[in-house]
Amino acid sequence: MNAGGRLSAAPRRPPLRRDGDRSPLGRLTHADESDRLTNMTKRLQVLLGDEELAEIQDLARRRHQTTAAWVREALRVARDTTTYPETGRKLRAIREAAGHAYPAADVDAMLREIAGGYGEGGGAS
Repeated sequence: MNAGGRLSAAPRRPPLRRDGDRSPLGRLTHADESDRLTNMTKRLQVLLGDEELAEIQDLARRRHQTTAAWVREALRVARDTTTYPETGRKLRAIREAAGHAYPAADVDAMLREIAGGYGEGGGAS
């Protein structure tokens, strides 16, 4: 008891980690939490409709995964299977196109012609 006649609480010790260490560094939030995610540093929020979320949760459940694990795996697969055009190929095409002399009208004259065409009823409807 303390001076006020109340029972004083025992000092709280940090929870025991799986490796037996009681240091507060590196401890998990929940006893059943995976320690595989402790090195992740960013959080991604994705807004889904109720039906879409239910479908994803069902797919994850069928694979005995959490929804988050299923989403991470789906994103990895999408990232790994997406092909991007070669940058050098694009640059070569731009340089080649820039070397040609394509016919071009005066911009102001073109705009006047376009505006005039709309005024005469000959423009797009």
